[in-house]
Amino acid sequence: MELDQISSVYLTRQNLKLILGQNRRTLDYRIASLIKKRVLLRLKKGFYLNLGYFDKSSKQSQLLEYLGSVMVYPSYLSGESVLAQRGFLAESVYGLTYITTKKTRRMVTDRGVFVYQKIKTSLFFGFETAKAEEYDYKVANLAKALFDFFYLATQKMDKREMEVFLTDSRFNWEILSKKDRGVFGQIVVRAKVKKMEKMYGFLKTKGIL
Repeated sequence: MELDQISSVYLTRQNLKLILGQNRRTLDYRIASLIKKRVLLRLKKGFYLNLGYFDKSSKQSQLLEYLGSVMVYPSYLSGESVLAQRGFLAESVYGLTYITTKKTRRMVTDRGVFVYQKIKTSLFFGFETAKAEEYDYKVANLAKALFDFFYLATQKMDKREMEVFLTDSRFNWEILSKKDRGVFGQIVVRAKVKKMEKMYGFLKTKGIL
């Protein structure tokens, strides 16, 4: 079977064994040849983008978001990526940011940078299902993306540094709806993280939330 006939945006080494042969040396050679011919693109060890499928898609951005969620599982798109998409951040961001219960890591590929930030299991919630063609993946709602971003960004900040950071002019707080603000408050209560509770109190006192 030709790879361009396979209706899948990615292929693993195990998949390719069934198509290209079981012999390790032969498989390595054939995969390398397909990469050179730009039929496949290696995203990480044993995980390849099927360029014949990907290049024909009109939803490449969403497919990359989906692929990022597959490469490290479990994970969901969050933080800067979601906040930039929704207009909370005044500038665009480089790469895709995910929350995971696995280790923190960064993957640099020819199709973009994938950043994974570890969070404790009790905080792994607050996401919804998004679609990229027939593929489903998880994306944080706006309030949870906000929580994840500030939770991770302020971990090593003292009280003064945190307050200066929260009032940064690049944050468009006005885009948050009344519902978003309410959900953010509910997340803070559920999370039971002292620093986030103090942060929320500061934002309320300043009339930002």
